[in-house]
Amino acid sequence: MEQIVFIKGKVTREFVSKFNDTKLFSYQENKELDVEGFFLPQGRKEKIKLSVIDGIVEFYNKFDSLFLHFQNTTGINIWFLEHFRLNFSLIEKSTNDAIVKEFKRQYPHSRIENPDVKKGLLKKLKRALAEITFIIKVRNSKSENLTGKVIFHNEGGANYRVNELFGDLDKEYNLFKIRSLFDFKKPLPDLKLFSNYCNSDQLFLKTITSFLAWKKFYKFGKALSKLLHSFEQEKFSQLDRSIYNHLISKKKYFGVLFLRFLSFDELLKAGNVDSLIISDENSPQQKVIQYAAVKNNVKVFAVQHGAIYRYHFAYTYGEYNNRPVLPTVTFTWGEYYNNVLLKYGGYTADQICAVGSLRKKGIDTSAALRVRSSKKTVLFATQPIPDEELRVQQLKDVFECFSMLSDRFQLIVRPHPNEKEDKYFEEIATLVGFENLVIERDIEIEEHFRIADVLITAYSTVGAEFVEYFKPIIVLDYLKEDLVGYVKEGVGIPIANKSDLLHIFSSLEIKVDQIAFQKFIESFFYASDGKAAQRIIAEVESYLLKKDNN
Repeated sequence: MEQIVFIKGKVTREFVSKFNDTKLFSYQENKELDVEGFFLPQGRKEKIKLSVIDGIVEFYNKFDSLFLHFQNTTGINIWFLEHFRLNFSLIEKSTNDAIVKEFKRQYPHSRIENPDVKKGLLKKLKRALAEITFIIKVRNSKSENLTGKVIFHNEGGANYRVNELFGDLDKEYNLFKIRSLFDFKKPLPDLKLFSNYCNSDQLFLKTITSFLAWKKFYKFGKALSKLLHSFEQEKFSQLDRSIYNHLISKKKYFGVLFLRFLSFDELLKAGNVDSLIISDENSPQQKVIQYAAVKNNVKVFAVQHGAIYRYHFAYTYGEYNNRPVLPTVTFTWGEYYNNVLLKYGGYTADQICAVGSLRKKGIDTSAALRVRSSKKTVLFATQPIPDEELRVQQLKDVFECFSMLSDRFQLIVRPHPNEKEDKYFEEIATLVGFENLVIERDIEIEEHFRIADVLITAYSTVGAEFVEYFKPIIVLDYLKEDLVGYVKEGVGIPIANKSDLLHIFSSLEIKVDQIAFQKFIESFFYASDGKAAQRIIAEVESYLLKKDNN
């Protein structure tokens, strides 16, 4: 009788080699290693996702008085620091659990094997030591008294440069450098560049060498233990138990975030900074800055840095009985995003203002014309889609498609800034026999827009920015969610599978709806005149003047 095994975790050649005369399954298909993918019907996956989202909100609403008491005691709310990752983590866990359960139902005599996961403790210790060394080295960074309105720029690499996130605002306001502490997935920034500015590492070092800070940290630890212990007497559902375990697993990380909160509290309580401008404002390491700002009556102005949509968990707080701390005003790209925040985010009308994108420079679309080669250029803007099964399938389909159409098209892959490893794409390309893989990371996005004849994306912000070039946008919408509205607005051509992709690119011409593109620009980007920075400056000054008069 043939043995049947389901592999939970990463499928490697070494692990697969242990099985002879065995039919192997996993969460993903791997033809090279002869491993079949075992999947749930898409409708069932969607039901699991929505159930998890609802269950997470219900958990917090049930205990919101405890979380709010903890916030009043310590200054931060751990729930909304972890909200984004909690949703993605538990959606993935619940989906994978359902896959294994369904697999056992269909193959009751099968075995479940879990490869040994190497924690890489030594590697983590080396990275932690490198970070501590970095913090010590920047202790003598440029020092000055920050006053007035200050940009808090998260130093995250080439694709997160100041002009990428804040346009020309740095010409008007002081600049303060921040970065994510002890986030081992992100590389340390350039030391010279970082230390040329006042920065968050200076603050953090001062905090962790303060006796008073550690006294507060001790009280925080006791309050956190008390909060988590108060849940233990409850009768938990399976999802509730997963939420509780997730929070328990993040205790050390919450400690780091509290120390970060203390460091910014120390900076802002001096009273010299009256407002700050920030991007990626609802991620945990930036959220604690907001808590420090609220405590010290400092206004927070956020600038939209990426697409906002219904299930973007950094913005979906509308179902909570008590909303988290939100920026004083969030400057969005256009009215479309305002409507999403009002309908799903829990934002109020006075907390949002459409000004356009700071990355828009006011292009002359005629400059997009160029001398054509015999091949058309297709730009593929990838992103780290949380559903790994879906991410791999889309990559495989695109690579297979352009392997078949290589005589007519040149495919250029532009990875998302958080996709660090070219090897990831190279392995998938090799798997499907795609030999013409071109990966370009460091070219200015405007140059890619200029040379591209067509764009492929799933729900990347790049799609919205490409609209003003009036060229075709292919949307990989396998789940038929149209997350950012490209299809609904008439600027995106939906693709549900490889067959659709081949059909589209086999056409002699891919047409665009000029009227729909123009309406999209007006709705999603307010204007493409390159004057978003001026509008933000005017709005900030008007808001602060109005508050002073009141």
